[in-house]
Amino acid sequence: MPRRTDRPGRPKPSSPRARGTAPATSCHALVAIGLVAVLLVACSPRPQSGVATATVRVRGNCDTSRVVEVGATLPLSGTSAALAREYLTGLELAVDDVNKAGGVLGDNRCLELLYKNDRGDSATATQAISDLVDDESVTYVVGPLLPGQIMAAGATLARLGIPTGGLSGIDATFRPAHYPWMFPIAASNATVATKMAQYAAAQSWSRVGIVSAPGAVGDQSVATFTRAARRLGVSVVGRVAVSPRQDASREVETLRSTGPQGVVILNDAVAITRVLSARAQLGWRAPVVTTAAATDAAVVDAVKPPALNEVAAVVPQPLVLTPDVSVPAVRSFRDVVRRHLHAGRIDGSIVAFAQAYDAVIMLASTANSIHSTSATSLRTYLENAGFQGLLASYSYTTSSHAGIAGDQLAVVPVDSLSNGLFAQPGPAPSTS
Repeated sequence: MPRRTDRPGRPKPSSPRARGTAPATSCHALVAIGLVAVLLVACSPRPQSGVATATVRVRGNCDTSRVVEVGATLPLSGTSAALAREYLTGLELAVDDVNKAGGVLGDNRCLELLYKNDRGDSATATQAISDLVDDESVTYVVGPLLPGQIMAAGATLARLGIPTGGLSGIDATFRPAHYPWMFPIAASNATVATKMAQYAAAQSWSRVGIVSAPGAVGDQSVATFTRAARRLGVSVVGRVAVSPRQDASREVETLRSTGPQGVVILNDAVAITRVLSARAQLGWRAPVVTTAAATDAAVVDAVKPPALNEVAAVVPQPLVLTPDVSVPAVRSFRDVVRRHLHAGRIDGSIVAFAQAYDAVIMLASTANSIHSTSATSLRTYLENAGFQGLLASYSYTTSSHAGIAGDQLAVVPVDSLSNGLFAQPGPAPSTS
């Protein structure tokens, strides 16, 4: 992959962003006029501020003197660092593929990836977004990743008016009225919760327990699941909230005491790991349905069979190998990821890699279709044409940025995961 360099956040040259362009008037020339006292202050180096940037240097069959910049903010340190690195790998693979194919627009501009480590902190993520757009003039943004960061940065994302590839399922980000520039490369929490409720009914669970994240995002997912479950004759008999930083043994024991026939986990990878580990330690064998986060390498490696027995996850349909589903593009991408990781296998699904890859390819394909990187033009095109990616056919309109629809999701056993894809002997079971 291209070599990365680190640099502090700083202003970028104006479009077309050719490197090394000097300003029209130098400080030395102005000082010579005699305005020394004022201009020594005005022309002194700008204090370095903001969030440091790493740049992936461009290469490929494109014009490296002219670039279209993609910015990303990811929690590359902290509890979500492993997942963030998977997203970063997907971004790098996409940029590399675009540049190998000749770049974007009629003059073959290269894509250049600029990314920042927001450390999982909401204020840092908000600052990173501002730096990328205001100071570094990116055309497109991917991230933030974590729910709290997205909610904190919402006003900033709306103000900056830059198309943004959304990596989260937070329901508000699928509504243009709240996040007008966010184009989710995901299924909404409401869509996933409804799919889980349908699965619970198909499994004849009449009583379920729920594990959710604490706070407003968790409350919304639980409310959506509860409404969908009630319509299908499924009752919620208990709920506990688990944060990524806590041991879940007490909460899982509390949930078990309510006597559910199945457990629904609406949470992130770290919390899912803690819940499944606690379930195994307690010797509780209640079946589980959860999000695609359960298929991440960090969860699979930490939990391991047999603790993954009777655990199902909601994943994009193209990741499921069934006789009636052909996924050559996904297979090919899986193999590229395996080679890039210098390993014979992937210790988790390729959801994160493919999601980030789709986010960048969406920008490149849209820009090539309209021969422009105008933010308004990109948005107008996507809201009328949508985007066909690796994971799904993403749906966007002026009233709803729906992302991945429910009929493009499948519920599969996590322990059927092999080298990034899910083996399933026949068509996915109906959950309608």
